[in-house]
Amino acid sequence: MGVPFLCWPYLVDQFPNQSYICNKWKVGLGLDLDENGFISRHEIKEKIEELVSDDGIKVYSMKLQEMARKSVSEGGSYYNNFNSFIEAIKHGRYFPMLQAPNVLNHLYYVFVVVGLSFYNKAKSFLAFTDWGIKNADE
Repeated sequence: MGVPFLCWPYLVDQFPNQSYICNKWKVGLGLDLDENGFISRHEIKEKIEELVSDDGIKVYSMKLQEMARKSVSEGGSYYNNFNSFIEAIKHGRYFPMLQAPNVLNHLYYVFVVVGLSFYNKAKSFLAFTDWGIKNADE
């Protein structure tokens, strides 16, 4: 099962991320400030209870998880785009000013290591989310 989000944005891009998560993708809830500008533990408790009991959020979370899984799997859009990017780097299409073989080899290594690291983390995260959210009473 996909994992719903509890959003508590603090800086910069976290606010539009919350908007996408809560309003567009409908896979999470945002926390609301109280009259003093704080987020109370009561607010957090209520939102967590709402997250684990809302079937709509669970359904959208599962759909988003499946889309992400397909994207990073062989033949998926992320998988294909990343491989195309690496091939373009190997052939000097993205950085034509860096035609020296040793520079390209270093760039290739960095992009492959970073990309594979992200790819493996994404796959690990998706495997982890198969746990879903368990009820605390179970």
